[in-house]
Amino acid sequence: MDREHTIDIPQMEFSVIVSLNRHRVRYLIIGGYAMLFHGDEERNINDLDIWIDNERENAKACFNALTSIMSGHLNFQPNDLFKEGRKIDLKKSHYDVELFTSMDGAKFGESFPRCKTCVQDGESLYFIGVQDLLCIKRLAYEICHERRDKEGKDIAFLARILNL
Repeated sequence: MDREHTIDIPQMEFSVIVSLNRHRVRYLIIGGYAMLFHGDEERNINDLDIWIDNERENAKACFNALTSIMSGHLNFQPNDLFKEGRKIDLKKSHYDVELFTSMDGAKFGESFPRCKTCVQDGESLYFIGVQDLLCIKRLAYEICHERRDKEGKDIAFLARILNL
């Protein structure tokens, strides 16, 4: 049974996706929108979480993509996108978007080929696959004690999808 859903990302955040696509950035949508995409209609969504491939050329393309829509008002430097473990919050630029340069529990190069896609207004959206999302959620559950309730619910939902 296909549990994936169409997604309607708000226009401001969607403009980030459009720019990433135009600059050929490799990325995966993770977090609440990925949970919604995989069928969790109960999931509250606070922002758009995007995991980018932090390989140097891709990170440069990402910086250029963001610069093109944010009029150069970025609160980070291009080198921040090359480094592992960075979380870049674009909320100060009026976009409810968080960028991640790595994810504990998964490797971008292994996760990207397993991504799932859907289309919104003619633009492809690239979502992390269920198995990779489950790996990330399991590790987040172990590491981040203040988010255990939310991560636990996400883990249970994803496990049901995979019949675990």
